[in-house]
Amino acid sequence: FHVVSDSRIKTILHPTDSAKDLQTLMAIQVTDYQFKDTVVNGKRPQKKWIAQQVEEFYPEAVNTT
Repeated sequence: FHVVSDSRIKTILHPTDSAKDLQTLMAIQVTDYQFKDTVVNGKRPQKKWIAQQVEEFYPEAVNTT
């Protein structure tokens, strides 16, 4: 059982500024794409944020291994 987004395992520090958070999210471009490796990932189109762009605006939201 793997949980990473559950309030039971977190100490909430304080609420954030929702307007500022929304402004940050609006600065990140949503992208339509397909994976290059269609054998592993299929050919289905995706609509998501790209991690490198998210990292530019919100580095604490991205893990690099």
